Amino acid sequence: MSPDVSTGSDPCPARHARLARAGIAALAILASAAITACAPAAAKPAPPPAAPTESKPVDVAVPAELLASVALGPASTLRGLQAYLESIKPGIGATISDSLIRHELASALGVASLDGLDASAWLYVVVSDANGTPTVSVLGKVGDSKRLTAAVGADHLTSKNGWALIGGKLQRDRLAPYAFGVIASQATPRAPTATVYVPQVLTRYQPQLALVKTQMMTAIAATQGAGQMGKLVTSYVEGLASLGDDTLQVIVTLDAAPALAALDFALVPRGKSRLAEFTGVQKPTDYALLDKLPAIAPAVLFGGRLDLGPYHEGFLTLMATFFDPSASKDLIAAFEQ
Repeated sequence: MSPDVSTGSDPCPARHARLARAGIAALAILASAAITACAPAAAKPAPPPAAPTESKPVDVAVPAELLASVALGPASTLRGLQAYLESIKPGIGATISDSLIRHELASALGVASLDGLDASAWLYVVVSDANGTPTVSVLGKVGDSKRLTAAVGADHLTSKNGWALIGGKLQRDRLAPYAFGVIASQATPRAPTATVYVPQVLTRYQPQLALVKTQMMTAIAATQGAGQMGKLVTSYVEGLASLGDDTLQVIVTLDAAPALAALDFALVPRGKSRLAEFTGVQKPTDYALLDKLPAIAPAVLFGGRLDLGPYHEGFLTLMATFFDPSASKDLIAAFEQ
C-alpha cells in the first residue's frame, strides 16, 4: 500500500483544503459506501489532479436534510476501477458494473428500474434524512421521459429542465430546489465523487457523535500506561472535532487505473474559520521532489509544501508534549529553528 499524502493550495475558486490522497480506502457515507481494495504499488503516485472548473454558483441554501451526494458516471467511467479490481481478484470487477449499480439503486428507491434516464450522462445519488432515517434519492438527466415515467411511476418523479429527481415525495419536496438549482448545474465530474455536507451531518447526528467522542475519551483515560500517547490521541480527537466545526463540505474523489487506485480528500472551509485561514496561506507545489525519490514502495509518503498558519503553535506544542513534556519549551524552540 503506498498512499500519497499531499498538501498544498487548490487552484479552484472554492479554495479547497486538500489534505490527503490514499492508495486504498473505504468510503462510507452514512447509508452509501464505496470500497476499493489495495494492490501492490507498481509506480509512484501522480500528483493530485486539478479539480474541475466550477460552474456559476446558484443561490440556493443547502437543505437541512441533505447529508451527502455521490456522483456516478456512465459505464465508461468505471473501466479504470473495474480493471484495478480485476488485477487484484479476477471476476470482482463485474460487481461494480453500471447495470448492476442502477439495478441496486432502483431497488433502494422501490421502483422497477431507472430506464429512461440518460445512460450516457452522470447521475447523483443523494442521501438525506428528513424523518430520522437516511434515505436515498437519485438525480439524473432525462433520456426518454415516457420510459422514465413508466419505469419509476409519476408518484416517485419530479422533473425540471431535462433533469429528474427520483425518490419519496417528502425527500423530493425538500431536496428539489437544491438538486435542480445547484447539483444539476455543477460542472461534469471527472471521476466518481462524493460530497458530504458537514454542518448538516453534525446537526442531525450531534447526540450520536457526542456519545462516540465521550466513549473514546473515556476509553483513552482508562487505558493503563497511556501516558504521552494518550495525550496525543486525545489532542488528535479534539483536533478532528474542531476541523469538523470549520468545514462546510468534505469532497472525496476516486481515481482508478489498472495499476493504482486512490481517494483524494478535500475540505471546503467555512468562511473566516481557522481552516479558511490555513487554506489561505498555502502555496502551490509541483511535487517535483516525488520524481527524485528512490524506486521503493513506502508505507506513507508525504509531499508538497505545508504552512501550518493558525495551527502552528498548537502543532508544535503537541509535538513537544509527545516527545517530552518536561522539555516542551526547548523542543518548541528547536522546532522553530
